[in-house]
Amino acid sequence: MNRRIGFILLVLCFLEAFAAIHANSLDARPFRRFLPRAYSTTNPQNAQAGVVKRTVEKPVIPELNEEIQKSKTPQPQIEKADLTKAVQPKAQPKRHTALTEPVITKGFSPYELLGLDFSDTISQLPEQERTILEQLVEWSTVDYASIMAEKYPNVRPEVTEALVKIAEGVQNKANRQELGKIVNSIPFSPRQLTSAEVLAINQELAPAVDEEEFRAILGLNQFRMRSGLRPLLIDLLLVLVSRGHSSDMQRFGFFSHNSPVSGKSTFSSRARQLGASASAENIYMGSYSGNAANNAWINSSGHRANMLGSYTRVGVGRIGGFFTQMFGW
Repeated sequence: MNRRIGFILLVLCFLEAFAAIHANSLDARPFRRFLPRAYSTTNPQNAQAGVVKRTVEKPVIPELNEEIQKSKTPQPQIEKADLTKAVQPKAQPKRHTALTEPVITKGFSPYELLGLDFSDTISQLPEQERTILEQLVEWSTVDYASIMAEKYPNVRPEVTEALVKIAEGVQNKANRQELGKIVNSIPFSPRQLTSAEVLAINQELAPAVDEEEFRAILGLNQFRMRSGLRPLLIDLLLVLVSRGHSSDMQRFGFFSHNSPVSGKSTFSSRARQLGASASAENIYMGSYSGNAANNAWINSSGHRANMLGSYTRVGVGRIGGFFTQMFGW
Protein backbone atom coordinates (compact mmCIF):
# COMPACT_ATOMS: atom_id res chain seq x y z
CA MET A 1 0.00 0.00 0.00
CA ASN A 2 2.75 2.47 0.92
CA ARG A 3 4.57 1.61 -2.31
CA ARG A 4 1.51 2.45 -4.39
CA ILE A 5 1.07 5.78 -2.59
CA GLY A 6 4.75 6.63 -3.16
CA PHE A 7 4.52 5.77 -6.85
CA ILE A 8 1.43 7.94 -7.25
CA LEU A 9 3.20 10.87 -5.54
CA LEU A 10 6.21 10.44 -7.83
CA VAL A 11 4.00 10.54 -10.90
CA LEU A 12 2.29 13.65 -9.63
CA CYS A 13 5.69 15.35 -9.14
CA PHE A 14 6.67 14.63 -12.74
CA LEU A 15 3.37 15.95 -14.00
CA GLU A 16 3.89 19.20 -12.08
CA ALA A 17 7.41 19.46 -13.51
CA PHE A 18 6.18 19.08 -17.11
CA ALA A 19 3.52 21.66 -16.49
CA ALA A 20 6.12 24.06 -15.16
CA ILE A 21 8.30 23.57 -18.25
CA HIS A 22 5.52 24.52 -20.59
CA ALA A 23 4.85 27.55 -18.40
CA ASN A 24 8.53 28.73 -18.80
CA SER A 25 9.12 28.50 -15.10
CA LEU A 26 12.60 28.95 -13.62
CA ASP A 27 12.23 25.70 -11.77
CA ALA A 28 11.84 23.86 -15.02
CA ARG A 29 15.28 24.80 -16.44
CA PRO A 30 16.99 21.58 -15.36
CA PHE A 31 14.48 19.59 -17.44
CA ARG A 32 14.97 21.56 -20.73
CA ARG A 33 17.70 19.25 -22.01
CA PHE A 34 15.18 16.41 -22.16
CA LEU A 35 12.83 18.36 -24.45
CA PRO A 36 13.10 19.33 -28.16
CA ARG A 37 14.47 22.86 -28.69
CA ALA A 38 11.97 25.46 -29.78
CA TYR A 39 12.62 27.99 -32.58
CA SER A 40 12.00 30.90 -30.21
CA THR A 41 13.65 31.07 -26.82
CA THR A 42 13.93 33.70 -24.18
CA ASN A 43 16.44 34.06 -21.37
CA PRO A 44 14.44 35.25 -18.32
CA GLN A 45 17.50 36.71 -16.57
CA ASN A 46 18.48 38.78 -19.58
CA ALA A 47 14.90 39.88 -20.00
CA GLN A 48 14.81 41.09 -16.43
CA ALA A 49 18.10 42.99 -16.95
CA GLY A 50 16.62 44.88 -19.90
CA VAL A 51 18.68 43.05 -22.59
CA VAL A 52 17.10 43.00 -26.02
CA LYS A 53 15.17 39.82 -26.63
CA ARG A 54 17.01 37.55 -29.10
CA THR A 55 15.02 35.31 -31.39
CA VAL A 56 16.00 32.75 -33.97
CA GLU A 57 13.40 32.62 -36.69
CA LYS A 58 12.59 29.46 -38.53
CA PRO A 59 13.99 29.63 -42.10
CA VAL A 60 11.42 30.18 -44.79
CA ILE A 61 11.84 27.91 -47.81
CA PRO A 62 10.45 29.63 -50.91
CA GLU A 63 8.08 27.80 -53.14
CA LEU A 64 9.24 26.67 -56.60
CA ASN A 65 6.77 28.95 -58.37
CA GLU A 66 8.12 31.95 -56.48
CA GLU A 67 11.70 31.17 -57.65
CA ILE A 68 10.55 30.88 -61.27
CA GLN A 69 8.68 34.17 -61.07
CA LYS A 70 11.76 35.83 -59.53
CA SER A 71 14.02 34.58 -62.32
CA LYS A 72 11.59 35.99 -64.89
CA THR A 73 11.65 39.40 -63.25
CA PRO A 74 13.52 41.75 -65.59
CA GLN A 75 16.83 42.93 -64.14
CA PRO A 76 17.63 46.62 -64.19
CA GLN A 77 19.73 47.58 -67.22
CA ILE A 78 23.10 49.13 -66.46
CA GLU A 79 24.04 51.87 -68.86
CA LYS A 80 27.33 51.08 -70.56
CA ALA A 81 29.77 53.55 -71.98
CA ASP A 82 29.65 53.88 -75.75
CA LEU A 83 33.05 52.57 -76.76
CA THR A 84 32.39 53.26 -80.43
CA LYS A 85 32.87 56.93 -79.82
CA ALA A 86 36.62 57.34 -79.88
CA VAL A 87 38.10 60.15 -77.94
CA GLN A 88 38.92 62.83 -80.39
CA PRO A 89 42.57 63.90 -80.00
CA LYS A 90 43.33 67.50 -79.67
CA ALA A 91 44.07 69.08 -82.99
CA GLN A 92 47.77 69.73 -83.40
CA PRO A 93 48.67 73.03 -84.99
CA LYS A 94 50.18 72.63 -88.43
CA ARG A 95 53.79 73.58 -88.55
CA HIS A 96 54.63 76.71 -90.46
CA THR A 97 51.11 77.26 -91.72
CA ALA A 98 51.44 80.99 -91.54
CA LEU A 99 54.91 82.42 -91.79
CA THR A 100 55.16 86.07 -91.06
CA GLU A 101 58.72 86.30 -92.31
CA PRO A 102 61.02 84.14 -94.45
CA VAL A 103 62.64 81.26 -92.56
CA ILE A 104 66.03 82.18 -93.95
CA THR A 105 66.09 85.30 -91.77
CA LYS A 106 65.83 83.19 -88.63
CA GLY A 107 69.33 81.80 -89.06
CA PHE A 108 68.48 78.08 -89.11
CA SER A 109 71.38 75.71 -89.74
CA PRO A 110 70.99 72.96 -92.37
CA TYR A 111 70.55 70.39 -89.57
CA GLU A 112 67.66 72.37 -88.10
CA LEU A 113 66.06 72.74 -91.51
CA LEU A 114 65.93 68.95 -91.88
CA GLY A 115 62.89 68.86 -89.59
CA LEU A 116 60.90 71.45 -91.54
CA ASP A 117 58.03 70.76 -93.88
CA PHE A 118 59.53 72.05 -97.14
CA SER A 119 56.20 71.85 -98.92
CA ASP A 120 55.11 74.92 -96.93
CA THR A 121 58.32 76.89 -97.38
CA ILE A 122 59.24 76.06 -100.96
CA SER A 123 57.92 79.39 -102.19
CA GLN A 124 60.12 81.25 -99.73
CA LEU A 125 63.24 79.05 -99.74
CA PRO A 126 63.55 77.38 -103.13
CA GLU A 127 67.34 77.77 -103.36
CA GLN A 128 67.97 76.84 -99.74
CA GLU A 129 65.78 73.76 -100.02
CA ARG A 130 67.42 72.64 -103.25
CA THR A 131 70.87 73.07 -101.76
CA ILE A 132 70.03 71.02 -98.66
CA LEU A 133 68.42 68.20 -100.64
CA GLU A 134 71.39 67.99 -102.96
CA GLN A 135 73.70 67.86 -99.99
CA LEU A 136 71.63 65.08 -98.40
CA VAL A 137 71.82 63.02 -101.59
CA GLU A 138 75.56 63.57 -101.73
CA TRP A 139 75.98 62.51 -98.09
CA SER A 140 73.88 59.36 -98.62
CA THR A 141 75.93 58.25 -101.66
CA VAL A 142 78.79 55.92 -100.75
CA ASP A 143 82.01 56.67 -102.57
CA TYR A 144 83.06 53.08 -103.19
CA ALA A 145 85.88 54.16 -105.50
CA SER A 146 87.66 56.04 -102.71
CA ILE A 147 86.92 53.27 -100.23
CA MET A 148 88.37 50.55 -102.48
CA ALA A 149 91.41 52.63 -103.41
CA GLU A 150 92.18 53.19 -99.75
CA LYS A 151 91.34 49.63 -98.69
CA TYR A 152 93.32 47.88 -101.44
CA PRO A 153 96.21 50.15 -102.47
CA ASN A 154 98.17 47.33 -104.16
CA VAL A 155 95.66 46.46 -106.89
CA ARG A 156 95.47 47.75 -110.44
CA PRO A 157 92.84 50.32 -111.49
CA GLU A 158 90.97 47.74 -113.59
CA VAL A 159 90.63 45.48 -110.56
CA THR A 160 89.64 48.42 -108.36
CA GLU A 161 86.84 49.23 -110.81
CA ALA A 162 85.59 45.63 -110.56
CA LEU A 163 85.77 45.78 -106.76
CA VAL A 164 83.59 48.92 -106.82
CA LYS A 165 81.00 47.14 -108.96
CA ILE A 166 81.07 44.09 -106.69
CA ALA A 167 80.56 46.23 -103.58
CA GLU A 168 77.67 48.08 -105.23
CA GLY A 169 76.15 44.78 -106.38
CA VAL A 170 76.34 43.31 -102.88
CA GLN A 171 74.79 46.48 -101.48
CA ASN A 172 71.95 46.26 -104.02
CA LYS A 173 71.34 42.54 -103.33
CA ALA A 174 72.57 41.36 -106.73
CA ASN A 175 72.39 37.60 -107.30
CA ARG A 176 75.44 35.37 -107.64
CA GLN A 177 75.19 35.16 -111.43
CA GLU A 178 75.41 38.94 -111.72
CA LEU A 179 78.35 39.09 -109.32
CA GLY A 180 80.05 36.30 -111.23
CA LYS A 181 79.69 38.27 -114.48
CA ILE A 182 81.44 41.23 -112.82
CA VAL A 183 84.37 39.01 -111.84
CA ASN A 184 84.54 37.54 -115.33
CA SER A 185 84.58 41.06 -116.80
CA ILE A 186 87.98 41.76 -115.23
CA PRO A 187 90.44 42.08 -118.14
CA PHE A 188 92.82 39.64 -116.49
CA SER A 189 92.61 35.87 -116.21
CA PRO A 190 92.81 34.32 -112.73
CA ARG A 191 96.43 33.36 -113.38
CA GLN A 192 97.27 36.97 -114.29
CA LEU A 193 95.86 38.33 -111.04
CA THR A 194 98.27 38.94 -108.21
CA SER A 195 97.73 37.29 -104.83
CA ALA A 196 96.69 40.64 -103.34
CA GLU A 197 94.10 41.11 -106.10
CA VAL A 198 92.68 37.59 -105.63
CA LEU A 199 92.36 38.10 -101.88
CA ALA A 200 90.72 41.51 -102.43
CA ILE A 201 88.11 40.07 -104.80
CA ASN A 202 87.41 37.19 -102.40
CA GLN A 203 86.97 39.60 -99.53
CA GLU A 204 84.35 41.64 -101.40
CA LEU A 205 82.54 38.45 -102.48
CA ALA A 206 82.37 37.20 -98.89
CA PRO A 207 78.81 38.51 -98.24
CA ALA A 208 77.57 36.43 -101.19
CA VAL A 209 78.54 33.10 -99.58
CA ASP A 210 77.85 31.35 -96.30
CA GLU A 211 80.04 32.37 -93.38
CA GLU A 212 81.45 28.85 -92.90
CA GLU A 213 81.93 28.47 -96.65
CA PHE A 214 84.05 31.61 -96.72
CA ARG A 215 85.95 30.45 -93.63
CA ALA A 216 86.80 27.21 -95.43
CA ILE A 217 88.02 29.12 -98.52
CA LEU A 218 90.04 31.51 -96.37
CA GLY A 219 91.69 28.62 -94.53
CA LEU A 220 92.43 26.88 -97.82
CA ASN A 221 94.20 29.95 -99.25
CA GLN A 222 96.18 30.45 -96.05
CA PHE A 223 97.31 26.82 -96.27
CA ARG A 224 98.30 27.26 -99.92
CA MET A 225 100.20 30.49 -99.28
CA ARG A 226 102.10 28.91 -96.39
CA SER A 227 103.06 26.21 -98.87
CA GLY A 228 104.34 28.82 -101.34
CA LEU A 229 101.32 28.65 -103.71
CA ARG A 230 98.95 31.29 -105.04
CA PRO A 231 95.51 31.71 -103.45
CA LEU A 232 92.47 30.51 -105.38
CA LEU A 233 89.74 32.84 -106.66
CA ILE A 234 86.18 32.27 -105.51
CA ASP A 235 83.99 30.92 -108.31
CA LEU A 236 80.35 31.58 -107.36
CA LEU A 237 79.10 29.00 -109.88
CA LEU A 238 81.24 26.33 -108.23
CA VAL A 239 79.82 27.48 -104.88
CA LEU A 240 76.32 26.74 -106.17
CA VAL A 241 77.35 23.37 -107.62
CA SER A 242 79.09 22.39 -104.38
CA ARG A 243 76.11 23.46 -102.31
CA GLY A 244 73.81 21.40 -104.51
CA HIS A 245 75.86 18.25 -103.98
CA SER A 246 75.97 18.82 -100.20
CA SER A 247 72.21 19.23 -100.24
CA ASP A 248 71.76 15.97 -102.18
CA MET A 249 73.98 14.07 -99.73
CA GLN A 250 72.00 15.34 -96.77
CA ARG A 251 68.61 14.86 -98.41
CA PHE A 252 69.13 11.37 -99.87
CA GLY A 253 71.40 10.03 -97.14
CA PHE A 254 74.60 9.18 -98.98
CA PHE A 255 78.25 10.27 -98.73
CA SER A 256 80.07 9.84 -102.01
CA HIS A 257 81.49 11.68 -104.99
CA ASN A 258 79.11 9.63 -107.16
CA SER A 259 75.57 10.90 -106.80
CA PRO A 260 72.47 8.72 -107.33
CA VAL A 261 70.61 11.80 -108.58
CA SER A 262 69.93 11.66 -112.31
CA GLY A 263 72.31 13.87 -114.29
CA LYS A 264 74.60 14.43 -111.29
CA SER A 265 76.55 11.19 -111.19
CA THR A 266 80.01 12.88 -111.29
CA PHE A 267 81.30 16.25 -110.13
CA SER A 268 82.11 17.27 -113.70
CA SER A 269 78.55 16.57 -114.86
CA ARG A 270 77.18 18.50 -111.89
CA ALA A 271 79.33 21.50 -112.83
CA ARG A 272 78.27 21.39 -116.49
CA GLN A 273 74.61 21.66 -115.48
CA LEU A 274 75.26 25.24 -114.28
CA GLY A 275 77.71 26.19 -117.02
CA ALA A 276 80.83 25.74 -114.89
CA SER A 277 83.77 23.38 -115.04
CA ALA A 278 85.48 21.39 -112.28
CA SER A 279 88.61 19.26 -112.15
CA ALA A 280 88.64 17.94 -108.58
CA GLU A 281 86.40 17.59 -105.57
CA ASN A 282 86.64 17.09 -101.79
CA ILE A 283 83.70 16.17 -99.58
CA TYR A 284 83.31 16.18 -95.80
CA MET A 285 80.60 15.13 -93.34
CA GLY A 286 80.55 16.00 -89.65
CA SER A 287 80.98 19.40 -88.07
CA TYR A 288 79.29 22.59 -89.25
CA SER A 289 82.66 24.39 -89.09
CA GLY A 290 84.62 25.26 -92.21
CA ASN A 291 87.87 25.03 -90.25
CA ALA A 292 87.01 21.49 -89.14
CA ALA A 293 86.40 20.49 -92.76
CA ASN A 294 89.76 21.99 -93.81
CA ASN A 295 91.62 20.21 -91.01
CA ALA A 296 90.08 16.88 -92.04
CA TRP A 297 91.09 17.40 -95.67
CA ILE A 298 94.60 18.55 -94.79
CA ASN A 299 95.15 15.39 -92.74
CA SER A 300 94.17 13.18 -95.70
CA SER A 301 96.82 12.73 -98.41
CA GLY A 302 94.38 12.58 -101.33
CA HIS A 303 92.36 15.58 -100.21
CA ARG A 304 95.51 17.55 -99.37
CA ALA A 305 96.81 16.93 -102.90
CA ASN A 306 93.66 18.55 -104.29
CA MET A 307 94.05 21.53 -101.94
CA LEU A 308 97.64 22.07 -103.13
CA GLY A 309 96.92 21.47 -106.81
CA SER A 310 97.71 23.98 -109.57
CA TYR A 311 94.11 25.23 -109.80
CA THR A 312 92.96 28.84 -110.07
CA ARG A 313 89.32 28.72 -108.87
CA VAL A 314 87.51 27.18 -105.95
CA GLY A 315 83.97 26.86 -104.64
CA VAL A 316 82.80 25.54 -101.27
CA GLY A 317 79.17 24.67 -100.52
CA ARG A 318 77.79 23.73 -97.10
CA ILE A 319 74.43 22.31 -96.10
CA GLY A 320 74.30 21.44 -92.41
CA GLY A 321 77.34 19.31 -91.63
CA PHE A 322 78.00 18.39 -95.30
CA PHE A 323 80.76 20.26 -97.15
CA THR A 324 81.73 20.00 -100.80
CA GLN A 325 84.89 21.65 -102.16
CA MET A 326 85.33 21.91 -105.92
CA PHE A 327 88.39 23.10 -107.85
CA GLY A 328 88.69 24.48 -111.39
CA TRP A 329 91.34 25.79 -113.77
